[in-house]
Amino acid sequence: MTTDRPGSPQHHLRISRAHALGGVALSLVLLGMSSGVATAQGFTPNVSALSASSSLCTASAIRETASTDLPRYGPGSVVRMTASLRNTSSSTCSVEIGGMSPFFNVTNSSGVVIWSGCSSGDEPSKCPLYLMDKELSPNQVYSKTVTWDQRAGTPLARVPTGTYTLSTQFDGVTRLASSRFALTLVSTSKTYTATQTDNGRSYSLHRGDSLIVRLTSPSIYTWSAAVSSNPAILRRTSSTAGATSISIFVAGATGHVQITATDNPTCYPECLPPSQLFSLHVSVVA
Repeated sequence: MTTDRPGSPQHHLRISRAHALGGVALSLVLLGMSSGVATAQGFTPNVSALSASSSLCTASAIRETASTDLPRYGPGSVVRMTASLRNTSSSTCSVEIGGMSPFFNVTNSSGVVIWSGCSSGDEPSKCPLYLMDKELSPNQVYSKTVTWDQRAGTPLARVPTGTYTLSTQFDGVTRLASSRFALTLVSTSKTYTATQTDNGRSYSLHRGDSLIVRLTSPSIYTWSAAVSSNPAILRRTSSTAGATSISIFVAGATGHVQITATDNPTCYPECLPPSQLFSLHVSVVA
């Protein structure tokens, strides 16, 4: 027999659902009041917004995953956490989403919740108290991403280094999804820089590594910002365009991508000088 101890994922979920029910009840009361006022003033409420939605997804019809954008983080790095839900059935169904669905919990190696995406200490009411149905067609994916700066407690301070577990769960789904990540004392990632002289070159990066693409051209040319063919693998975090173009990418998942940019004459398309294409091939390994 299990108990919902304070600080456990089940404890936070029970609190969140209690607040959700309270929020829904309050919304229904307010809706009834607003409808009464509208009728009294001669207006007809818009009942189409209240029409019945598709049935809720069953546990066997969906696949839930929890993930972080990197396996390890050095000091000052922001942890990006994503909860995803895929409808694996052949029928359209709906899931409940909102301020508390999905919830995000981070636990330490002792199983203690040290951070939650829907609470601050023991105050889960800081999250928006609403839920709504999100329809998912067959094979459609819904995902939500939150960020954490590695700090917790009062006053806020960086939590100790070590291995942590991210747990996520959508309201109405019986399973928990989880993944592990590490907080380290030093950053193990590397930064690479490419210029136009590296056109056509191939790079091999590890997850967490950065690639800076710095391109310069004569005054009659203007570089576009470099783009990645797959942002899920190599995500652009910042960019500029012009006579000097600087784009910064971070490797977030394994795979292969192309980085491209175009150097156009400032008089394009009226003038004769041709455009120039810049391209890199990047492989990201674990």
